[in-house]
Amino acid sequence: MPKALMVVLTSPRSPEVEQEFNRWYTDVHIPEILRTPGFVGVTRYKVSASQFLPGAESQGPQYLALWEIEADDVAAAANALQEQAISDGWVLDDAIDPASISIRFFEPITERITQ
Repeated sequence: MPKALMVVLTSPRSPEVEQEFNRWYTDVHIPEILRTPGFVGVTRYKVSASQFLPGAESQGPQYLALWEIEADDVAAAANALQEQAISDGWVLDDAIDPASISIRFFEPITERITQ
């Protein structure tokens, strides 16, 4: 179990650039973040259309990325990520909707629970 997770919610700017958004995230952004010490893996998800009740419209970010962090100090890992972004000159692709971005760091409070 990772020591922490970084949860990132995002959306493409429009349906027309969704393919570009996913290409950038997978081919550019994931490798950028994985070069940061402590960030060891990621799983991406797209909101399922089946989650919506009939007639309900989708609102909010469409994509979720769960970044696994293996670091004793999560705040230091977050700072390292910010420093990496600055030193490498990371640039958000035009396909991403900057207003959709939400980033949170979570530390486990229990072990994984199953049946």
